[in-house]
Amino acid sequence: MWEVVLAIRHHGCPVSDTSARHPDVHLQNLSKGQLPNGGAKRLLGLRGPSDELEAYAADFRSHPQGKRFDRISESGSGLVYYTSEIDYRSDNPSVLELMYAHGCYQHSSVSIREGIETWKLYTEDKSAVHALIADIEERGNDVTLYRSKDLGEIDDASLLDFDSLTTRLTARQQTVFETALKLGYYGDDSDVTTEMIGEELGLHQSTVWEHLSKAENALLTEVGGQLFSFEE
Repeated sequence: MWEVVLAIRHHGCPVSDTSARHPDVHLQNLSKGQLPNGGAKRLLGLRGPSDELEAYAADFRSHPQGKRFDRISESGSGLVYYTSEIDYRSDNPSVLELMYAHGCYQHSSVSIREGIETWKLYTEDKSAVHALIADIEERGNDVTLYRSKDLGEIDDASLLDFDSLTTRLTARQQTVFETALKLGYYGDDSDVTTEMIGEELGLHQSTVWEHLSKAENALLTEVGGQLFSFEE
C-alpha cells in the first residue's frame, strides 16, 4: 500500500478560493456528504481571529459555487464548526470525487491553509496517483506531490494522522518552525541559532524563539495525545 500526500490549489472550489483570501484562518474539512442534486455538504472546522472567521463566512456565501455556510458551534479556544453546501461544476468536480474515480482512499480529514488543501491518500497502485494528479491539473488546478511512501502492510502507527497538526499553528508559527527544520536547528550537535533563523526570515531572534516555543508546545501536545492515552 502506498501513502501519498498531495497539496492542491482547487480553483473554483469555495473552500480553497476563500481560504486563499483569508490566510489567518486555518481549516479542517472533517466530513463530506453527497447531496441528491450532485452537490456536496461538508462539515468544516475553522480556527482564527473572530473577525476573520466572519469575513471568511461572508466570502464563502458570496462564492458562485458556495450555497450555504452555517455556523453550528460557539466560539472557543478550539475549532469553530460550520456546515456548508457546495455546488461543484461538472467540468471541475470535488477532489474527493476524482480520488474515488481513480481508486484511491482518503485518510482522515483534509487541512486547508492559504488556499492549499493537503490531502493524504492511499492506493494499491502507484500509477493511479499519477493519473489522479494529471486529471486534477487538466481541470485547471495546481498539484504538488509532497510525499510518496511504500507502507507495505498497514498498521495503526502508519496511519497516525499528522496532517491535522498544521491547524494547531498560526501561519507565522508554521513558517518559523519549517525554516528551523530546513536550517537544521533540531539536528544533533546543531550550531544553528534563533538569530540565524531570524536573519533568514527578517525577524528578531526573540520573536523567532516565541514562535518556535508556541509551535513546539502545540505539536508535542497534539502528538502526545495521539500516541498515548491517559486514564482519568
